[in-house]
Parts: sequence; C-alpha cells; structure tokens
Amino acid sequence: MKKQMFAIAALLTLTCLSPQAASAQLPGGLRIPKVSKPKPSPTPAPTETAQPAAPSNQTRPAAQPQPASSAPAQSQAAAGSGALTVLKNLVSVTPRTVTSYKGDGSTYSWTPVIKFDTSGSMPSGAQYHATVALPNGSPWVEMDCKWAGGSQSNYYQCGGPDFPEDKGTTATGVFPFAIKLRNELQGTDQTLFNGKVKIEKAPGDDGTPAERAKKSFFYPNMDWALPVGYVYYSPADNQLYTAFWVRGSTYKVEPHLFYQGKEIGLQGKPSCNSNLEVGDAYIRSLKPAPFWKFVECKMSTSVMIRDKGETFGIPIHYLMSNPGDYEVKVLWNDDLSRSIKFNVGAGGDFNGGVPLLYKVREMDGDRLPGVIVPVAILDAQDGAWNKNAWKTDAFYGNPPQGFTPAP
Repeated sequence: MKKQMFAIAALLTLTCLSPQAASAQLPGGLRIPKVSKPKPSPTPAPTETAQPAAPSNQTRPAAQPQPASSAPAQSQAAAGSGALTVLKNLVSVTPRTVTSYKGDGSTYSWTPVIKFDTSGSMPSGAQYHATVALPNGSPWVEMDCKWAGGSQSNYYQCGGPDFPEDKGTTATGVFPFAIKLRNELQGTDQTLFNGKVKIEKAPGDDGTPAERAKKSFFYPNMDWALPVGYVYYSPADNQLYTAFWVRGSTYKVEPHLFYQGKEIGLQGKPSCNSNLEVGDAYIRSLKPAPFWKFVECKMSTSVMIRDKGETFGIPIHYLMSNPGDYEVKVLWNDDLSRSIKFNVGAGGDFNGGVPLLYKVREMDGDRLPGVIVPVAILDAQDGAWNKNAWKTDAFYGNPPQGFTPAP
C-alpha cells in the first residue's frame, strides 16, 4: 500500500496581527510579541484517543468564556490578549488516502485530517470540532478534534486513522472547512476559523490506465506556500532563524547571510531541518512529485540578536547593533535557489516584509516570534508551479493582506 498522506505547518497558515501591534516590545529588543506556549491541564483520560499518550479531552487552562457567535471569528487577536484564536500558520489540512471506496477495494478514496493550534485558553466544558463540505457546498463530514501533542505536530487533530473509512470520497476540487468550538455548558457553537483546501489526485503506478485511475492517490496542492518565507528568532538561545518551502528533496540546503550586500562570515555551519512534509514523494505519475517540504534553518552562533555579554571566542555579529538590510541566500544542491530579504530597524525591529506578526513552531515545539517575508525563487528545482496560487489559496484561503511576492 502506498504511503499515506500527511501534512505539516507552517505553517504553515499565519497568525496575522494588525500593523499597529508591531510595536510590542520583547526582551532582546525586537518589537514583536513574545508568545508563551500554553500547557494542557490534566483531565481524566477517555476510552479512545488520537494518540495513545494524549487524552482526547485534554484542554488548556480555563479562560473567560468568549461571547457566543455564529459568525466566523477570523480576526487574529493580539498575542497575549487571552482571546481564543486559531493560529493560521499552524493549520494544516491533508487527505488520508483510503484503499477502498464504500467497500470496493478496486477504488481508492480519502478522508480529511485537520491539525491546528490556538492562542488563548479553552473555556471550561468546551470541545473543538471541524466540518468539511464538498466542493459544491453540500455538507460532507463532521469530526471531533482531539489533543495530539508532540513537539513536531500540531496540538489538535480532527480525523485520522480512527475516522470511519466508509465516509471517504473520490471527489477533488476546493473543499470548504471550518474549525469550531462547541460548549455544551453554554449552549454555543462558535466558528473560530473558516478555510478551504484544494485537493488533487494522481494515478497509481500499477495496472491498466483505468485501474490506475481508480487507485489514485490524493494530496493537497501547496504551491501557495513557495513564495512565502519567515524570519524569526529564539529569545531563549538569542539566535536567528529563517524558514521557507521547497517542492522536492531537501538534500544539501545551505543558507548564507548577507548584511548590506556583504556576506557575514559564519563560524560553524547553519543547521537546516525539513520538519514538515505535505504530499507524497512516491507518486511517480507526476513530475515533479506532489511533495512539499517546510525547511527551518538556524543560523550559526556567530550571528546573535543582541549582545548579552556572551563570550564564544569568535567574532559575533549582533543584529540589534547593526541595523540595515539583510539577505539570506540559499544554495540548494549547490545552485542559488532562494533569496530572503529583511531589514532590521534602528530600534531592533524586523522590517522589510509584510507588517504582520506570526508565530512558528520550531523543531523543539517552541513558538518563536518573527515576520513574514517574500521568498524569491531563483532556479527551476521545484519544477513547474502556480506562481499565483498564493492570491486565493494562501493559508487555506486567508492570504495575508499587504503581502507581495518577490519578483
């Protein structure tokens, strides 16, 4: 059986804040909000969970109940405000390919898997659930969302291996979905996030053309993510990070940092990891394979955010002490593949990108503050991709206002 399809992050979908929020100050001087990672409060374990070690009804510390509303709560509240908000950069929607359709083993189908994280705390007695409609708008499935946990996965998951396979569909197209918060104690069912995901399929590899078509594999189209990049930092280790998407293998990805047009000599090699994968690299009927990876790179210890008096025995470039234009040039398989530009202002704030703030999960599960920046794609290693997909599909139909891709 072919490899099942699962997602990722960053992302990514974004936590979009108003430009007015950009002046919030963090320790370290960057005027971007610090986001503490919420911890779940212990609750009795139910009889069935999405992952054995994670209680399905486990919730975060209780907050004041939010006003009941049937309208979508799409605006993102400022970090630390306490309002319960779905983080757009941590929503992912992927199809789980099912090797049957209504009991017919000669046809493949799929069921949805939605993962997400939130800012703020759930009210007492509340429970997340999600709905997915068919492309024609008619209702399709409703799924309870369970605490998933884990440092490299989103906190909540709706659907998955335990979801009934007989609810699968063979349809493709644009599927609307909603993440909701139901509270039986208050008698409310609030929509927290509305989105849409584009599902496509590719024929299998074995059998006649007709047999291959019936045994197609399903995947979400993630071309919208390729021109979107991130620059962020860790208050804990005082280091600079960048992140971006590629379509294909992440072998030999090497970032280089430039300041005012000159390369900063990095002591030690930057560390890059592809923590999130969307699609299936084993689908051979499509070239390139429908396979996207989210790459997170930690720059070397010779680049720090602010001077804390560290002594490493090597020259340190402190971003706060050196305002101006920066660029990350990425070599991929020894070819110049990406350019990610940003600016550090005189007050230590990140400029040069969309005046929106976001939170991103790094490989250890922490949320790190930073900004969204355009990514210039300089080579053809990703294959043919839709350069306009971000306009309608970015962050599941919620593109950031003011974002302009690099030329």
